[in-house]
Amino acid sequence: MSTLKVNTITVNSGDSLTISNQITASSGIEIRGTDEALVVTGSANFLGNVTLGNAAADVATVTGQLTASNGLKIDAGNLVVDENAT
Repeated sequence: MSTLKVNTITVNSGDSLTISNQITASSGIEIRGTDEALVVTGSANFLGNVTLGNAAADVATVTGQLTASNGLKIDAGNLVVDENAT
C-alpha cells in the first residue's frame, strides 16, 4: 500500500505504483532503484539533450541499431572499431 503525503507519493518496498496517464514535474523526476530500475515498454521520446551515465567508467549498451538523423559526433581519440562485429 502506498502512503500519500503532501506533494509526495511514497511507495513502500515490495509495492508498485501504476500511473495510467502522464507525469508532469516542474523540477525534474528522479527514479532510483537496483538493476532495471526503469523499464520502458514501447517507444520513449526524450526532447532536448540526453546524458547517459555520470562517469567515464559508465557503459551505455545498445542492443539494437543506433541511428542518427542529424550526423554523429565521436571523440576519435577514444574510438574503437570491432572489425569482427556483425
